[in-house]
This record gives sequence, structure tokens and C-alpha cells, in this order.
Amino acid sequence: MSEPVLDMLDVNQELLDAQVALTIAQKNEVVIVYQLASILGSLILKALKFPNNY
Repeated sequence: MSEPVLDMLDVNQELLDAQVALTIAQKNEVVIVYQLASILGSLILKALKFPNNY
């Protein structure tokens, strides 16, 4: 393969790695928000607007 093709593949891999890292960070943010809500006692069915049949 020529060098420009390898450079393009490297850049594409770096982009994919960054997208994966962003997705993991976003998931971690959601998990932390729910953990914090649970610790503070605000993670209750009424606050989450679940139906009463749970």
C-alpha cells in the first residue's frame, strides 16, 4: 500500500477510537447521574414518572 492510503487508514482509526471514547464517556455520565440520584434519595419511581403498577 502506498503511504497516503496508510495515513488515511490511521486517521480513520483515530476517528473511530475517538467516537468510541465519546460514547463510553456519555454512557458513564448517565450511569453517574443515576448513581448520584440514588445516593441522594431522589431515585424513586414517582420522580422517574414510572406507572404506579411497578
